[in-house]
Amino acid sequence: MYDKFTSASHPQCFTHLLGRCDSLIGSGTGGALALPRGVKDVLLKGFKYRNRFRRREMTAHGMKVMAGRLTIQM
Repeated sequence: MYDKFTSASHPQCFTHLLGRCDSLIGSGTGGALALPRGVKDVLLKGFKYRNRFRRREMTAHGMKVMAGRLTIQM
């Protein structure tokens, strides 16, 4: 797992992050579910906006606006 590589210069991939969110959601209860659910929601929205941009349904400016909104949500 990436967390063991303290000097790694690359980020974790989204698949691993989503999997970790699912793992935490599956084992959590009550208020402990809020963070992994929120992170998963932001990641999935990011994929949605990226795909819209790739299909040319969103301008570069629109993508930057949505990226800013997602950053604030995170």
